[in-house]
Amino acid sequence: MRRFSRVVPLDPGENVIEVLAKSSSAISNPAVIRLSSRQAAPADPFMPNLYVLSVGVSDYENNDLDLDFAHADAEGIAKAFKSQQGRLFGEVKAKVLTNEVATKGEILDGFDWLESELTQCDVAVVFVAGYGVNDKRDNYYFLPHDANPEKLRRSAVEWNAFNSILADLPGKTLLMVDTCKSGNVTGSKKYRGIARSDSTSTIKELSNTESGVVVMTASTGSELSVEDTSWGHGAFTKALLDGLDGPADYDRDGVITLKELDLHVTRSVKTLTKGQQRPTTTVPPNFPDFPLFVR
Repeated sequence: MRRFSRVVPLDPGENVIEVLAKSSSAISNPAVIRLSSRQAAPADPFMPNLYVLSVGVSDYENNDLDLDFAHADAEGIAKAFKSQQGRLFGEVKAKVLTNEVATKGEILDGFDWLESELTQCDVAVVFVAGYGVNDKRDNYYFLPHDANPEKLRRSAVEWNAFNSILADLPGKTLLMVDTCKSGNVTGSKKYRGIARSDSTSTIKELSNTESGVVVMTASTGSELSVEDTSWGHGAFTKALLDGLDGPADYDRDGVITLKELDLHVTRSVKTLTKGQQRPTTTVPPNFPDFPLFVR
């Protein structure tokens, strides 16, 4: 018996390889081998690119602020959208900032990255999970890893930073906000002494601009955004990821649009939290529905 090896380049997707033996007087029937390649397809120059900035802080320098799953939420969202490379989007480029990497400086650099990369043909997804608080003047801040709740202006990311960058981006932008977290679905875990925040008016300011920014928030007003060990995520992110896995495709056409995802998240979060948490989505006037995910 003779053995030999050959390197056979594979195309993306399913490949069919036929192997046969041949001599000077006979030839065998071919043996058929089917192989599937998981490598990404070459980017289509006519497809939009997707840029994902995903931020989640569970581990704070101030241990009193620590959460359980904000970092897992950010990682899960980035991973889900990365699967769309070569499918719905030509390229998917993600910047994931979690825990000690999610400092104020790195988050602001992430905004600069979006501003330098995004074109009018592209789509941006910005996801933030962690604590959000209001100061005495009712200014809303996101708390990065190195935040000091007593010195918000110096150490936290003011919402004006979100407004000034995202509102001016040239492409479509989806901002997903999960910044008022509690311990779990029953609410039995202490809220760690941080005043409940209300981002409602601030977020409305962003979504009411003439920009292409759609804002999905995990909860309404000063409601808590719950996370639970059995989920491994916050309720909002669990609903998002579950929906993208298929249930949000209500018309079964293989494409999940913004409206379909919004409907699924609204229903799912209400069920998961037994009505304690009500996510909201605000869309700019005359903004069309658009595809976010293909199955």
